[in-house]
Amino acid sequence: FSFRISYGSDGRPCGYVWQTPAMRAAFEQFGDVLFLDMMKRQANSVFWPYCGVTMMDGENKITVACEAIVCAERLSSYAFIIEACLDMAPERKRDSLKVFFGDGILSDNLLEMLGIKDPCNLVRYSYHLTVDWQKHFGLALYPALADTLNALKFSKTEDAYNINHKHLLSLLSARFAPTLLRCRIVQCQCYSVLARFF
Repeated sequence: FSFRISYGSDGRPCGYVWQTPAMRAAFEQFGDVLFLDMMKRQANSVFWPYCGVTMMDGENKITVACEAIVCAERLSSYAFIIEACLDMAPERKRDSLKVFFGDGILSDNLLEMLGIKDPCNLVRYSYHLTVDWQKHFGLALYPALADTLNALKFSKTEDAYNINHKHLLSLLSARFAPTLLRCRIVQCQCYSVLARFF
């Protein structure tokens, strides 16, 4: 059994990660693709979210790499959890991490914090991506773009993704002035991480 504790700038604990021998063995064997999410804040008196980093094993069943409880769901918490997991399982090398699946809070900044932006991809859960797009494009524009955004999100090949992305940009350019379009294009490209191919 191993554990790590994160301390805030005031010296007080702000996160705990633990890993059993079974978790360590599973992470070392199956830890190239990880699923990250935090939940259960309401289940404890201090409202600290719980995180169970999960993976799929050789029989396509869910297995756990480590468990954690942290003071808040933020990128630095996710970085601490992954760093601790790697530290407790030395057979799993940092550059062997290939894909993180996660919700709306995750961004490429997490990959940069961990020093794995090049070998690793971030894939956002479909539900969170849709909610973010609805907020970003608003009630007036989202319905007009929904079919194209869904085609982009569920592209089966990189070529299909590129075609759908080009179609989305043409729809946006028809509706926005060039300066506003540049902002929207940048935002769309940021949100398009779901359809990265690896």
